[in-house]
Formats: sequence, structure tokens, C-alpha cells
Amino acid sequence: FAQPLCGPSRASLFSGRWPSDTGIITNAHRTQKELDESECTMGAVFQEAGYETALFGKVHSMVRFSGEYDTKCGFDFWNSWDRGGPRYRDPLLGTNIGGSQSASTLKQLKMSLRRGKKTAYRKIEHVGEYGPQFNYEMISAFLTRHGRAQSEGGTTPFFMYWPMILSHGPGGPRPPNESLPLTDPVLEDETEIFHRRIAIGDELIGKVLQRLKQEGLDSNTIVLLVSDNGTPRHYSTYVNGVLVSGAKKKNLGDQSVRVLGLLRYPNVVKPTVINDMVSMTDVIPTLMEATGVGSFPASKDPPTGQSFWPAALSGGGQNPDRWVFSFSDNRRPHVVAHSQNWKVANNGKVYQRLDYYRIARRAPHAVCLSGLLPMVQDVFEKTVAAGYPFKIPGRSGKHTRVCTLVCDPIKQLAMCSK
Repeated sequence: FAQPLCGPSRASLFSGRWPSDTGIITNAHRTQKELDESECTMGAVFQEAGYETALFGKVHSMVRFSGEYDTKCGFDFWNSWDRGGPRYRDPLLGTNIGGSQSASTLKQLKMSLRRGKKTAYRKIEHVGEYGPQFNYEMISAFLTRHGRAQSEGGTTPFFMYWPMILSHGPGGPRPPNESLPLTDPVLEDETEIFHRRIAIGDELIGKVLQRLKQEGLDSNTIVLLVSDNGTPRHYSTYVNGVLVSGAKKKNLGDQSVRVLGLLRYPNVVKPTVINDMVSMTDVIPTLMEATGVGSFPASKDPPTGQSFWPAALSGGGQNPDRWVFSFSDNRRPHVVAHSQNWKVANNGKVYQRLDYYRIARRAPHAVCLSGLLPMVQDVFEKTVAAGYPFKIPGRSGKHTRVCTLVCDPIKQLAMCSK
């Protein structure tokens, strides 16, 4: 489960904390709210554990640290789009890679990365390049570096974070087809352009997996692939033969928050489908357990998520009573608690999950009859209202505590226990 917007999802993924912890409940460029240094966590966990770390792609909620991703966020190397300038054609990318400040071409940067050369941070406009392909080439060079080191007896592990630019649109006033390579045929239909972006992303992921195999890194590398929110509202797609309309930004339906999650670790994790409730906050604890990283950086706030590694090994069923949360700043309901079968919104409404992204509203006492009432109360009373004082910006600039949003449904649900 993700959040209904990319910024809060990526902040939760990177920090291991709910939007109610980080305060990032919308895309950071709109509110200027970004992660604190104590929440810029994922790379730091593995850097401190002795991994060589790298970041390639779109930086969202930690742009304030651009130029300091190594010391603030734990990435030894990075090549990133920092929310400024074009990201697809002729991308403007920031990097610390290079044997000198003059290193600027793709060939020079790849050679520097293979040799582990770093220099001062700078932004480079890569005229004639395509952003997603450019980052793939950098990823390929990073994997070549570690494949060669392993073949020569090297033992330094690596951690790589690839927050993809795809499949987002080009942004700003640019026409949608500018999100495609210059070599692509011109497309006018936005749905066709969106599908093409998905196909390009799929192709690049496949090339990275193939590269891992070519470098001899395939069997001892964990690959985790997740999406940061559901499909935009004006697109539809088929899920198991059922047409599902997009619902990005909406907080209640599964279309916006129930997303793709794939974990690959050959010879360790068997191919299966896990139905456990998993959220973005769980990624850091899971990867720590999977890799045996037992200590957490003292300067970082600990994750509020939990590891799903036991479920990955066993095929699921480890935590059937788990609840996860999604938040929205400007769309009601503002807070939703999700379980395997139920959704409880901060407006007191209760929904039962059916199949293929369909839900049905139920009377609140239905949750009582299911035996889940104590968990629902705990979700709102402790986790949302009491544990995480979280403010929602209003259009007037005033703030409303989530507690005032959830207290009424708590009272309504509490009637069931009488």
C-alpha cells in the first residue's frame, strides 16, 4: 500500500515512516515540506553497514540536501533529477560523479563511475539524451563496477536506489509526447503516450535485471519493485480481466493506494503471491532483516513500519490483523485505515473490500461483528490521533489536527461495544 500521491509515498519509502510522522502529506514542492535530516534514512542505513550506495533517478522530498546526499542521506554516488528543469529530453541532472568538474558526457560519467571517481556536485544539461535511458546507463556502469569487483574477490556489497522518472508526464507546459524518446514516432493520444511510458519503464527494468545476470550479481542481489501511487484518474487498465479506472489522489479506493509490489531473490524467495498488508514504511525494516543489517544509524529516526521478510519466506499469512494508513490533505476522507477486508475512514464510514478494487459501504457495526473493532479503535486513537500529531493544511492557511477528524468516528464505533 502506498499513499495517493507520489511525494508522500516516496517520503514514507525513504524514511520508513508514515506521512503523519514526516508531515509530508502532499507533494513537497507545493508546501516546501521535505524530510528532515533525521528522516533521510534509507541510504544511511546501508552506508553505515559498509555498503557502497548509489541513487539514480527522481529525488522528491529531500531536494534540500542536493549536493549533500552522501553526508546527509547516505549515498556515495548519485545522478539525480532534483525537481528542476527537464527530466526527459535534454535532462538537467545533478551528480557528484566524475574524475573532475569537467566530466560531463555520458561516456565520461560512466567511466568515472566504474572507477569510483567522485567530485563536487554540479548540475549538467545533457543535450540530446533521454533521462530514463541516461539513468539506466549509469546504473549499468555501477553494476559493472560491482560485477568486476566481485570477480576479483571483492566483498563490498552495494545498495542502489532507483526512483524512476517514468511513468510521470513531462511536467509544466511541455506537451505529453515530450516524455518519450526523440527516436519514438510522434503520438497524439495521451492514453497511448502513457502506455508507451509504461512500456519503456518495463523495458528498462528488464535491462537492469539482465545486467545483473551478465555481471554475475543475479543470484545474490535482492530486487524490490514498487509503485508510488495508482494510475491517474483519466486512465483505465485491466486487472485480471476487469477494467479498473484510475483514481490517483483519491484516498479511499484501492485504485489509488493498492499498488504493484514485486520482490525477487533467486533461490531464497520462492515465486508466490503474498496477501499480507504491506506498506511503504515496511521496506527499510524488511531489507534490514533480509540482509542481516542489525543496527540503525543513531542520528536517524527509527522506522514505524515492520518487516515483511518472514512473509516473503513463508508465502504470507504472518500478520492477518495488520492495518495500514493513507492520508490526503485536500480530498476527503483525509485518513483511511486499511485491513485485508475492511476500510475505516476518519468520517466514520466503514467499507468492506470485495474483489478487483471494488468496495462496498457497510454499517459501522459490521466491523464490530467481524471482531476487528479493538484494532480499528487502536488505529485511530493511538496511531493517528494520539501517537502522531499531524496537521493538515487548509485552504485558509489554518491547520486542523487529525484528532479532530477521527474522534467522532471513534465514538460512533465505540457504540458497538456497548
